[in-house]
Amino acid sequence: MKNVLRDIDGFITLFLKLIFVYDIVYYVLMKPIELSGYKRYSDALIASKEKDPKLHMSVNGILLKSIREKDFLKDDTAILLALKNGFIKGLLKLEFDKNTVYKTEVNEAFYRLIKKDLAELHQYLQVEIVAEVRRRQMVAKLLLISSSYLWNCLIDRRMKDLLLKVNREENVKIIEIRN
Repeated sequence: MKNVLRDIDGFITLFLKLIFVYDIVYYVLMKPIELSGYKRYSDALIASKEKDPKLHMSVNGILLKSIREKDFLKDDTAILLALKNGFIKGLLKLEFDKNTVYKTEVNEAFYRLIKKDLAELHQYLQVEIVAEVRRRQMVAKLLLISSSYLWNCLIDRRMKDLLLKVNREENVKIIEIRN
């Protein structure tokens, strides 16, 4: 009887240690990867004047969208919707004159989402697709795959599936917005 209790105690102890190790690995390794991915994703939409193409999500200090951390915990559709709402509101806050041209780089999924809103803005603003390029999706877009999905891929050895999602190519549209 004592051996059975020791075995059960040993099993429970091992189980608790595994949970503890999982938590440590998750918070030390996976969480920073997840958060850096979210930050890069918010930087994937670039709105800038021609003079300064390095301003991410803002023009002349006017913020187009700031994503809160709680938005990051949602799925990719929810993140795109949060970006869309902030992006359109941000566009309306920008100051346009005859010489001002804003360039924005958006991926295909985001463009499909904002196309209707951009058409409604057409009476106020001119929106044109300047170029369309195909580029490999950034590895940092791991945020589209939650860290739990990544962790499951590592455990289930589905790395091929993960690499296909991360390394796929995407269409990127470069659009100009002017008055």
